[in-house]
Amino acid sequence: MSGRLVWAALLLCGLAMLSLLAGFLAMQAGLALLTGLLYLIGAKILLVALGLWGGLGLFGLITEVSRDLRAFCSETAAALRRVAALELARRAAATRRALEFKQLQYRAAMRRRRILAADDRKQLRELSAAVESELLAGKALLPAKRFKTLRRELKHCLRSGDVAGILAVREQV
Repeated sequence: MSGRLVWAALLLCGLAMLSLLAGFLAMQAGLALLTGLLYLIGAKILLVALGLWGGLGLFGLITEVSRDLRAFCSETAAALRRVAALELARRAAATRRALEFKQLQYRAAMRRRRILAADDRKQLRELSAAVESELLAGKALLPAKRFKTLRRELKHCLRSGDVAGILAVREQV
């Protein structure tokens, strides 16, 4: 049907051009009344042809939009959209689980590090206390200046966390 309408619009455009050409020839021949009539008829035919072209374009646009809307609203398209949404949700959940697992691993590692650091500090304090008690036990055997120097060195090693330094102080006692 639309093919016939396209041919009809083309035919009307051709008739309009012929009418305008005939009007031009009539003007060249000096027939003013015929010229005005042919120009008027040609313009009206051209207007009808262009209106038909516009109507065909609008009809085609409406047809395509309605076809696309029917395809979009069909059950198969809706089912495909639901499947795609479920797949997207599944991927998002898997990504979220992986990120939560990484976060739990990170938190556990941080907790282990904190516990180890606290245990290291506790053992360092205990070692320092043991060396301090040995130092106090040997206080009578050491000169006062040497005792103060060793005690100051022991406290410095405790503050800096130097286990080797504490053991070196112990060896000097």
